[in-house]
Amino acid sequence: MALDYPYSPALGHVWSLSIKEQYYLVWPALLLVLLRRGLPRKTILGITLGLALASMLVPLADPGAGPTRMYSGTDVRAHALLLGSALGQLYAGGFVRPTLLGDVRFRLLISVAVAYLTLFVGVAHSSAALLYFGPLQLAVVASMILVFATALAEDQWAARVLGGRVLRYVGRRSYALYLWQWPITTWMNALGDVERFAISVPLTFAAAELSYRLVERPALRLKGRFSRPERATEPAPDEALRAA
Repeated sequence: MALDYPYSPALGHVWSLSIKEQYYLVWPALLLVLLRRGLPRKTILGITLGLALASMLVPLADPGAGPTRMYSGTDVRAHALLLGSALGQLYAGGFVRPTLLGDVRFRLLISVAVAYLTLFVGVAHSSAALLYFGPLQLAVVASMILVFATALAEDQWAARVLGGRVLRYVGRRSYALYLWQWPITTWMNALGDVERFAISVPLTFAAAELSYRLVERPALRLKGRFSRPERATEPAPDEALRAA
């Protein structure tokens, strides 16, 4: 899509899957090289944030590119995934403490993030060229702040709400729901809005449940074949964070 190759409208949403595939092919290998070189964690975090910043600045290097190029280009959207990696490094590496939630400045930052995302969802449109020169990148940063705050708030109301049974069910199947909802909805374009909603929602959940059970869970079980058991002397990330 980013390079103007033809594609089926029913499969147009898999641009995000291709970006994740490219990311998971390149970034883990690069991260492994950095780790094996014995670089300090702060250095690796700095490299991660530097690459994220470079991705954010890509639109400035090609300001004449169209919205489709900006929306679905891996180089433009990589900053969201790289910031997610940075977030994981901050959380697991003990760079911050849960007491950060008590800081008035951080609470103010959370409020600003919520307000900005509310405004962003209400007015942003993917075809607006200006979206890719700051507003989209700020939305990613705001999202990262909220995810970070929720991860730190292990025993507070936000974590309890987001950790509820219904949201956990949807969360585990979220990508399957994403993959199925667009083609199912597209195939029903001839129907009215009410009929399409009434039929497509249960069909999407049914298809997502099947693919989750028949594809995702068997694939996730393969992880055990490639992982090495942690040494008993090493604390788990959560324990390291609490100890910090």
